[in-house]
Amino acid sequence: MVAGQIANLLSYDKVPFDTSSGNLVTNARDYIKSNPAAGWERRDHARVLWNGVTEADNARYKTCTDIMANKYVARETLRSAIEDDFCNKNLNAPVSIRYHEGSMEDVTVHLEYYHDNPDPSVLTQASCRQNLLEITDGCSIPDVHDNPLNFKAGGVASLGGATYRIEPQSLRQPASRAYDQDGNGCNCVYKFWYDDFTVWGHGWISEDFGVAFREKLKAKCSLNGQTWTFNYGLGDDGREWTAWFRTTVFQSSCVSGVAKEFGANEDFNCNSG
Repeated sequence: MVAGQIANLLSYDKVPFDTSSGNLVTNARDYIKSNPAAGWERRDHARVLWNGVTEADNARYKTCTDIMANKYVARETLRSAIEDDFCNKNLNAPVSIRYHEGSMEDVTVHLEYYHDNPDPSVLTQASCRQNLLEITDGCSIPDVHDNPLNFKAGGVASLGGATYRIEPQSLRQPASRAYDQDGNGCNCVYKFWYDDFTVWGHGWISEDFGVAFREKLKAKCSLNGQTWTFNYGLGDDGREWTAWFRTTVFQSSCVSGVAKEFGANEDFNCNSG
């Protein structure tokens, strides 16, 4: 084993002991016996050799959160948070950022230290992205029945004295209900001077309290902005949010079309009454 370690040390670009004096074996032995970079002593005074591998080189410790707990967010929500914001922060201290607070896409991303001096190699932007994307795409695998829209429930990756953690915050409908017909719908009531709409859904318009949907309805479907109300909330029918608003008359087809632009199913239509 010691011979193998000597061969390993000699393979370094810069050999960590003197190779010019002719006392190669003696110099290697002295280095292995005493240099802190070559190993450490256990409590029983036995010398443990270090082969140059760091914790960052080993398989990471990963725990996935079960999507059946009904706390999850869209994959794009996490990708954007990780690549466009979180991993661009100063990672030389613990970081915790909450995104889309109060919405169905409410999620907190953490970098925590479980050693006082974590391995610097796990605190780089590249390592941050690698580990957070691992507990994004390496967890909550898409499934035609249980997770048809590839939602992500997060998890934990710990290595090198640091822990990366993704924690969705909002209790949601089961991910398997994303395509439930009852959980997505639209009622339109003709009131002579205006159309009165109730629209509800699951898995779309989940992060911005309906703002972009409202603005598109204003631009295309003559929405009366003063009549707009939007709430996140679970319903027995599978919904996660509900919007109420009025437009000028005969706008049901327009509203249906805008809803499909935002993620409603292709068979989504506003029922008129």
